Amino acid sequence: TQAIRKRSYWYLMPTYLFAGYANLMIFTHIIPYATDMNISAMNASTILTIIGVVAIPSGILIGRLIDVAGAKILLILFSLLMAGAIFSLVWVQELWHFYLIAAILGVANPGIGLAVIALSVDAFGKRNIGTIIASLDGCHSIGSAVGPLVGGLVYDIYGNYDLAFQLAAIGLIISGLLLMFFKSEPVPGINYSNSKSV
Repeated sequence: TQAIRKRSYWYLMPTYLFAGYANLMIFTHIIPYATDMNISAMNASTILTIIGVVAIPSGILIGRLIDVAGAKILLILFSLLMAGAIFSLVWVQELWHFYLIAAILGVANPGIGLAVIALSVDAFGKRNIGTIIASLDGCHSIGSAVGPLVGGLVYDIYGNYDLAFQLAAIGLIISGLLLMFFKSEPVPGINYSNSKSV
């Protein structure tokens, strides 16, 4: 209850919300979108494979980058990177372009999750951090539930996914830029001696 009264919490929340929206919308609709571009179902399915394969080593490397460069700047970077990748789906035509976007998402997706956790510890300390991160994850889950639904609804109305992709990209850009104002706000009664400042 102390954490949610801090502005820093409400800077983290929309980033995780739109990341969930974007991730599950892409995971749900990227294969039918690719097949609409005359890409075979087999090749289209490998797009998701690339996201997963790239995410494995990138998660390890990003963890180290957060330790060196700090979580705030990387969270902004990954939010904007994901936004650019998703927005470019509007113009994608070739399989290699899908693969490139998949590789970017394989980096940005774990990057956002790890950076949110690191910033949460920086902002609120370790006490009750599991509860705080779980509440943020709930926002991610809300976005994850809404994303596929919006994607399907937009496709049914307009016959394409352009608006759904654009909404995801705009949401990530706005939330990423909001993070520029993020500052750790000490919560009374919490020991920060083992937490790195932002």
